[in-house]
Amino acid sequence: GEEGGEGLTAVLYPHRRIRITELVKAGGARIEEVKEQKEPQTVEPPTPPSTPPVEDKDKQLVEAATKAPVQTAFLHKHDVSIVNITNLHTAPYNKDDQYIRAFMSEIVSVFKDIAQLNPLFRDQITNFSINQVAANVFDEPDKLADFAAAVSSGEVRELQDVLESLVVDDRLRKALLVLKKELINAQLQSKLSRDVDNKIAKRQREYYLMEQLKGIKKELGMESDGKDKLIEKFRERAAGLKMPEGVRKVFEEELSKLQGLEPAASEANVTRNYLDWLTQIPWGRHTPDTLSLPHARRVLDEDHYGLSDIKSRILEFLAVGKLRGTVQGKIICLVGPPGVGKTSIGKSISRALGRQFFRFSVGGLTDVAEIKGHRRTYVGALPGKIIQALKRVETENPLVLIDEVDKIGRGINGDPASALLE
Repeated sequence: GEEGGEGLTAVLYPHRRIRITELVKAGGARIEEVKEQKEPQTVEPPTPPSTPPVEDKDKQLVEAATKAPVQTAFLHKHDVSIVNITNLHTAPYNKDDQYIRAFMSEIVSVFKDIAQLNPLFRDQITNFSINQVAANVFDEPDKLADFAAAVSSGEVRELQDVLESLVVDDRLRKALLVLKKELINAQLQSKLSRDVDNKIAKRQREYYLMEQLKGIKKELGMESDGKDKLIEKFRERAAGLKMPEGVRKVFEEELSKLQGLEPAASEANVTRNYLDWLTQIPWGRHTPDTLSLPHARRVLDEDHYGLSDIKSRILEFLAVGKLRGTVQGKIICLVGPPGVGKTSIGKSISRALGRQFFRFSVGGLTDVAEIKGHRRTYVGALPGKIIQALKRVETENPLVLIDEVDKIGRGINGDPASALLE
């Protein structure tokens, strides 16, 4: 029981074969109900012969209940089927026949093979064999065939064939067929189990070897925990970003390169710096645009007095952007003498749109690398100003003001104005 925590195994032993010859009472009919229905109908005229004799059937049921043997009479009061049967007897056979002995030896051999592969099957045979009644099951061919079919989980049709076979040769052959299928299933199951175990063992082995390798490197001073923490930090940063597929591929390649480099190597610093910038760019982070014209007019009027032409042009720009649904790809050029508010009107536009603002001046700039970025191998290399802007404002769509464009310089090694145009 559940309280004692112990289970019981019930073993059932059938002792004969029977065949149903007649259905006396179906499972849904009860005699008491039939009697109650019949009593008021006894005075009615008989049913015409053209209609089916429903009442006759009920009378037969009542008569059957009264004529039933005493041992089964009580069953008529319950919702069970009652049938007449005939007993089936196994055809005579010679136990020493060579075919029968061969079948028996093969069945016992298949039993042993399945028992080695399937522990549940082995338990079934053990539970059956330890009982005294089953002591002679391996000596009698008909019982051996029945036992073989009983413990196997074959198809219902095949098991029914074994049950209906009264010739021992035929029964042994059919039981062996069912048992062989059971053996094939057990072999396939064992193979699948071995394959899965091998895969798991291989992964576990790789994991243990990697841990041992880390421990050995740590003992020799070849690897520090700092690099592992750094890689973990990069992975955590990248997990929160919506990197495009190409960028994600480059990130994984650079990260795997960093894992294989020694911390003291110069290439490790270059790769680490590159990954630092790659994970600090706000991939997938946007600030929604506020394309409300009354709001923009109010913001522009709060920040500046006058400048009606400039304000009307900016509002016209915002109106077109509202119709298109986006203000991308547009550059506004503000021209005027110093101090009239060119830089501050840029701040007002960013406030009206609800975007982040970034300003950088190119006055006197002679180095193209300031705009396009340095090579990664240089000491203190930095990306271009636009990439620095993205890192600082932490959104993908800031408003960038390039100040002092007319005062841009020209170096001996390149033209910053052409780079800026690009």
